[in-house]
Amino acid sequence: MFKTISLLTVSMLALLSTLTFAQSEATATFLGIPPGSRANAMGAAQTALADDIYALYFNPAGLVHLRKGGASFFHHDYSPFELPITFAGAAYRSKSGILGVALNNINISPNFVSENPDSYDRSLQVNYALRLSPKMALGGAVKWVRSHFDEPPGLPDVTANAVCADVGILVQNLLPHWTFHRRSETFPDDFRKFDRQSFQGLSLGLALLNTGPDRMVYIDENQGDPLPQILRLGAAFNAIDMDEVGVLLALDIDKELVERDDNGHPDGFVESWFTSWEDGFDNLRFGAEINLYHIFAFRFGRDEYLNSPPSLFGDSTSEWTFGLGFGPEWARVNLVHRSFPIAASNENWVVDFVLSY
Repeated sequence: MFKTISLLTVSMLALLSTLTFAQSEATATFLGIPPGSRANAMGAAQTALADDIYALYFNPAGLVHLRKGGASFFHHDYSPFELPITFAGAAYRSKSGILGVALNNINISPNFVSENPDSYDRSLQVNYALRLSPKMALGGAVKWVRSHFDEPPGLPDVTANAVCADVGILVQNLLPHWTFHRRSETFPDDFRKFDRQSFQGLSLGLALLNTGPDRMVYIDENQGDPLPQILRLGAAFNAIDMDEVGVLLALDIDKELVERDDNGHPDGFVESWFTSWEDGFDNLRFGAEINLYHIFAFRFGRDEYLNSPPSLFGDSTSEWTFGLGFGPEWARVNLVHRSFPIAASNENWVVDFVLSY
């Protein structure tokens, strides 16, 4: 019985790892699927830019950009089995800092698993961010992660839980004179989400996501699979900051810090910081955003796997992305045109709504 359960579970985990990372050594790889139409339109290069509610995912320190708070909801079907994935979050500025919560969920129940499947990967997180100085912000999050596999009738379901953390740093307002900045006295302030005085020139970001010693234990208590610990480094440049036009540029590079020995046993989460670099960084991402009158936004980017072999989706390991935004910055509808996951055959439009108040 347990051998059958183990085979089914391992098969599902292998499928999800293939969908998300071609060479992932971790489980719960849905934690590496970036949410947000704006972010995905910019190739998911957000570590140093993260200036909206999706900082909950990319860099918790970025929540300091919100004047009072915000909310968002992002949903799409993840190929090739059309697995529904949802990310929803909200944040609120208190006297002591920015507090946030987010839910990330993917239904992982293709029809070959069960006739009445109820399998999912899910995380619930609580975030906090604080501005330490005009140039520096710090943020963190605690996540509870749960995987549940609904096995066929007659076999017990398989469930695993783990706790992990995110840590993020932003260093901003470097070389502010590099930004062409101008405000119009006649432009209505209500259309601006915030004044980017704290984000002039260059911004640098670092985020360590899904880190910690806890592991997902599915079958054997003596074994456990690590979560996808991800190191993200980013730079963003506010090139033009006018009421008539704005131009933002962003660049990210990231690495999954998970490593296993020859017997398949994972290294410790700290040890993996040093042992997982044989193939260098995993992803290179860059993006650009052009804003017109704080109402319209045009975005494009590129998401490229640096050392992954071609996947089951084809020979491509990179993708150009494109997207649009409509409405004032504090209540904007965002659209992205890309494939989920990268290099999948079906590119489609995905829409979400972001509220910043």
